[in-house]
Amino acid sequence: MLEAKENFLDRVEQSFILFKENIIPLSIPYIVFNIISIVLLPLIFTTIIGNFISLDQLTWGEWQNLGIIIPLWVSIAIIFGLIYIVTLIPIQIGLFTGIKQAIYWETITPKENILYGFSHLSELIFKTYWYIFAYVLLIPSIIFITWGLSMIFWLSQNRNFAWFFSIIGYILISISIIVGIIFMIYRGLRVKFAIITAVHKNNYSKENFEYSLKISQNKWWRIFWNLFWIWILGSLAIWIISQLIDALTSLGWNNFSYLSLLWNSKNISPDDVKVILDSMMQFSFMNFVNSIFQNILATLLAIFIMIFTYILFLRLSDDLWNNQLKIKKELSEEL
Repeated sequence: MLEAKENFLDRVEQSFILFKENIIPLSIPYIVFNIISIVLLPLIFTTIIGNFISLDQLTWGEWQNLGIIIPLWVSIAIIFGLIYIVTLIPIQIGLFTGIKQAIYWETITPKENILYGFSHLSELIFKTYWYIFAYVLLIPSIIFITWGLSMIFWLSQNRNFAWFFSIIGYILISISIIVGIIFMIYRGLRVKFAIITAVHKNNYSKENFEYSLKISQNKWWRIFWNLFWIWILGSLAIWIISQLIDALTSLGWNNFSYLSLLWNSKNISPDDVKVILDSMMQFSFMNFVNSIFQNILATLLAIFIMIFTYILFLRLSDDLWNNQLKIKKELSEEL
C-alpha cells in the first residue's frame, strides 16, 4: 500500500506517479461519460428542440402553445439532469475505487468498479449523501422552505401586508444564502473525505461520515491550502496545454481574412463560394473537436485532484492514528 508523505510537494509527486501509471483505466470511463453527457447530449437535445419549432416562424396560436411546450421542455431538462446526477455518482464511486486499487498496487478493473458503484447507489444516496446534505445544507434549506411556506400562507390571508412579508422574505432569503455559502465552504470542506472514507472502508454508515469530521478537526486551513494549491497547479498546467491546442486549431483560420474580402467582392466565382462553405464547415468541426479536447483536459484535471485528495485523506488518517497512539502512550506513562 502507498504511504502518503507529509510534504505537500511529495504528495503531488505521488499523485502524478499514480496518475501517469494508471491514466487509461482511470480516465477512459470518466471521459466517455463526460463527453456523452456534457457535449453530445446537449447537442442532441438542442437539435431536437430546433426541429420541433422555429421561433421566427410561429403564428399567434403557436405562440400561445408555448405555455405548454416550454414547461414540457423544462421538465425534460430536469429529467435529463436527474439522470445525469444518478449516473454520475456511481461513476465517481467507481473512480475512487480504481484509485484505491492503484494505491494498494492492485489491477484496476473499470467495469467492475462502475458496477460496484451502481450496486451501492441506494446506500450512497440515502446514507452517505444524506449525511453530507444534512450537515451542510439542511439548515439553509429549512430557512428557505420556511420563508416560502410563510409567504404562501400570509399572502393568501391578507394581501395588504404583502410589502411587509416581502421585506421579511428578502431577509430570510439573504440569511439562507449567507448561511448556505458559509456552510458549503467550512462544513463542505470538513466532509470532503466522507465519500473517500466510505469507499476506502467499503462501508457507508454514519460512522464513516463522522470519521471525515475527525480527520479534518483543527486541520481546516491545512486541507484548504492543500486543495487550493493543487487546483492552482493543475489549472495552470491545463491552461498551458489548452492554449497550445487553441493555437494549433486556429492555424488554419487565418484564411477568413481573405474570405471576407471575397465576400465583399462584386465578382465571386462558384469555386470561391465552395471555398467559403468548406471553410465554414471545417471551422465548425474543429470547434467541436476543440470542445472535446477541452472536456478531456478538464476531466483529467478532476481525476488528478481526486487522486491527490485520496492521498491527502491517507495522510490525515495516519496523523489521526499517530496522535491517538501518542495520547495512549502519554496516558499509560502517567498511570
